[in-house]
Amino acid sequence: MSEVLQIIQKFTRKDSIGTSSAQSAAFTPTSTGIIRVTNDSVQGGYVEISGNPTATTSSVFLGSGLSNTTVTSGGTSTALLSVKPKRSTVSACSKVNGQPVITLSTDREGNPFRVGDYMTMTGASVGGYNTAIAHILIAAQNTTTVTCTATVDTSGLSDFAGTAVLRTSYKVAGITAAGTMTLNLQEVAVTG
Repeated sequence: MSEVLQIIQKFTRKDSIGTSSAQSAAFTPTSTGIIRVTNDSVQGGYVEISGNPTATTSSVFLGSGLSNTTVTSGGTSTALLSVKPKRSTVSACSKVNGQPVITLSTDREGNPFRVGDYMTMTGASVGGYNTAIAHILIAAQNTTTVTCTATVDTSGLSDFAGTAVLRTSYKVAGITAAGTMTLNLQEVAVTG
């Protein structure tokens, strides 16, 4: 029986990656955390995934779309990178000195987030939080709350009690030895 990769969601394509590490737009895996990175360029390179990645020549090698260095299909070179999607329901959001303090719902066991994770909020009743808390570094956390870095100023937003969703978010960085490459990013599931 052969295994098939089922696309769960597509993320923004990253064009023109060259000899300096360049990051994709932030994305939020919602399911498996298996990120398929494809390169359909003639130039191979290296890729790295994290909240704030820097690709180096020690990162995962991704061959050109014309090579057989990794899994190759139809002129596209592919690497599968894995992250651990974290998610929690938000029950409230307040501020300390303009910095958001997010209270998590107690319907789950513990706080899945850690200092150093990047997070994105969706579904907040005060919509400004959905914009302000988009791929933001967690500066502090305890069993029921997370606090954003001081660079996030929500002093002009009202506090809210209600529901929203907080998820970890990531970026992929790429670098080449010469020339440029283009990366396509998808969250996939292995089926079959």
